[in-house]
Amino acid sequence: MGLVRDGVLVPTGETLTEVQARVLGGRPSSQLFNEISGHVALTVRGGYRLTPQLEFLAVGENLANANYRSLGSSVDAPGRSVRVHLGLRF
Repeated sequence: MGLVRDGVLVPTGETLTEVQARVLGGRPSSQLFNEISGHVALTVRGGYRLTPQLEFLAVGENLANANYRSLGSSVDAPGRSVRVHLGLRF
């Protein structure tokens, strides 16, 4: 279509809608994102030293079970989780 001259792209004067129609051939385009939504994941962590050698730790992550995805990631974050840890120093 004359979009390249001497190996360089040239302006076409088309709108975004016209470019999408030409490139995608009438197929529906994917949604364009012009902002990043925020999210809050509630995490609680607490521990207690039972003896000088023995420590108990509990962690609750994403307690509100929020569905979110980190920027640039194509994988959703895991849902609610709870971990318990018992540490022994010797």
